[in-house]
Amino acid sequence: MASALWPRSGDRQLSNSGRVMPGARLYFFDAGTTTPQTTFSDAARTAAHAHPIEADGYGKWPAVYLAPGAYRYRIVDIEGSAIDDFDGIVAAGEPVVEGGDPLTASAFVQTLLDDADAGAFLTTLGVSAFVQTILNDTDAAAARGTLDGPQLGIGPIVSDTASRNLALSDRGGTLEMTHGSSRTYTIPAQASVAWLDDSWINVVRMGTGALNITAATGVTLNGVSAGTCSLDGQYKGATLRRRTENDWGIVGAHSTVT
Repeated sequence: MASALWPRSGDRQLSNSGRVMPGARLYFFDAGTTTPQTTFSDAARTAAHAHPIEADGYGKWPAVYLAPGAYRYRIVDIEGSAIDDFDGIVAAGEPVVEGGDPLTASAFVQTLLDDADAGAFLTTLGVSAFVQTILNDTDAAAARGTLDGPQLGIGPIVSDTASRNLALSDRGGTLEMTHGSSRTYTIPAQASVAWLDDSWINVVRMGTGALNITAATGVTLNGVSAGTCSLDGQYKGATLRRRTENDWGIVGAHSTVT
């Protein structure tokens, strides 16, 4: 029975600042989904790991064996904040050639071979845009500069003047509405935006116009289907956090959600 050993087995999980992270949790899913995949502590795949897998008191991962297939794995710290999230990881079984017949490359491998450049190749492999930026930095100083921003844990601040739907790129950042007339941020459904489990967004009313927060049809806000509320005043803010699929909460200086 062919098995693949997860390459980070036995490694210690480190934070962006280089600290060991005891109690970090490791999730394995089907590629492109949040459907849990079974992993094993032995190559024969007779003893399944708990899901999620926890790093020990020294931040060390146990041996993790995978059945051949495509996976997504996600690592969070002890408080549930995301550390890594890589998709399209392939666990390959043992190649077998019988009677001199050539091996047949999977569709995934063929896509890799067809990629026109290194950036496309890394994207197919599931390497995040952030890591690709580090790999593309021309020298150590540039790489260090790229790393310093995320270590601070500060998301981008975006200034808006028009009503719009929230986007995946807003995740982890702060949106400042600066217009003098009433404007609305709308939370789209999961079917429209592939929100991640730990998505959160800060919203601030910087202008004199009212700022409304509205859940799209099929989305619940603070327990209210297609709920809506408004921020209490200029320079007031609130935080939106995804609880589960199509279920969001808002906390901060806002009116009752109706």
